[in-house]
Amino acid sequence: MSSEGLLSAADISVIIPAYQAEDTIARALDSVLVQTVLPAEIIVIDDGSQDRTREVVSAYVAEQTACPIRLFEQENLGAGAARNQGLVATESKLVAFLDADDEWLPEKLSRSIAAMTGE
Repeated sequence: MSSEGLLSAADISVIIPAYQAEDTIARALDSVLVQTVLPAEIIVIDDGSQDRTREVVSAYVAEQTACPIRLFEQENLGAGAARNQGLVATESKLVAFLDADDEWLPEKLSRSIAAMTGE
């Protein structure tokens, strides 16, 4: 994935809880990787999936994209517990949550950061 034309990484982490998301997680990750402002990292928490969610995310981790992607696994405890694990794992000042079956438009992070920081 190319980072050409993108602004530098912001001090924000994207946390994606994922359960049985093999059919949708790639679309969610791709939508983060084409943001006009890249996050410092993407944290995916696999919430005990029994499908190929881990394998799909691991392929992105291995690609070493312009934005680091970290994968964590836990037993199935629900999306709230997965989000909490992501919060514990990050050191960014800001976080954004994205569901594994959702996607963002390319300017979502830049607009959110501007709204939160008053820029």
